[in-house]
Amino acid sequence: MKPPITAVYNVKKDSDGLLFTLTISYTPEIKLQYDSIEVTLPFPNRGTLKTLTHEPEKADVAIKDYNVVWTRPKANQGNKATLSGKVKFDPKTRTVTAHPGLVDLNCYADITFKVTSSTFSQVKVKLDSLKVFPPAKFKANTAVTSTGRRIRVWNSSGDVVE
Repeated sequence: MKPPITAVYNVKKDSDGLLFTLTISYTPEIKLQYDSIEVTLPFPNRGTLKTLTHEPEKADVAIKDYNVVWTRPKANQGNKATLSGKVKFDPKTRTVTAHPGLVDLNCYADITFKVTSSTFSQVKVKLDSLKVFPPAKFKANTAVTSTGRRIRVWNSSGDVVE
C-alpha cells in the first residue's frame, strides 16, 4: 500500500536567512477526501522569526513562535501542492532549546492530515450487511474519519537523520 502523502523538503542558506521549498504529493484517494492538511516547519535555535515571505501568496501561512504553519484546506486541482519562501531571524534573540541539533540546515517539516469518508486501507462497512439479533427494526448511520499520524520530512540538504 502506498503512503497517502509523500513530500520533499529542501532548505538552503541565503545571505540573510533560509530559503525553503516543500512539495506535498497526495494519492488520488486522499486528494479527493481530505479535510485539511497542516504542515509545521519548526526553526528553533536561530532566533525569533522576524519575517516570512512565501509563494503562493494566498496560501494560509502563519508564524507561531519559531514555527511556520501552513494549513491547506480541501484539495484543489492536481495531486501536488508546493510552498516556497524565505524566513529571516533575529540572531540577538537566539537561544538553544531542547533540540540542539536543529541548527544551520538541520530542520524538518511535520505533516498531519484528516480524511473523512474513508480509511487509509479503503475498508468500508456495508450497511446492508449488518445483522441485529434478536431481529429488530433499526436505522444505522456510519461515519469514518481517519487522522494521519505525523509524517516527518527532513530537509534534504541537512545532515541529521532521525
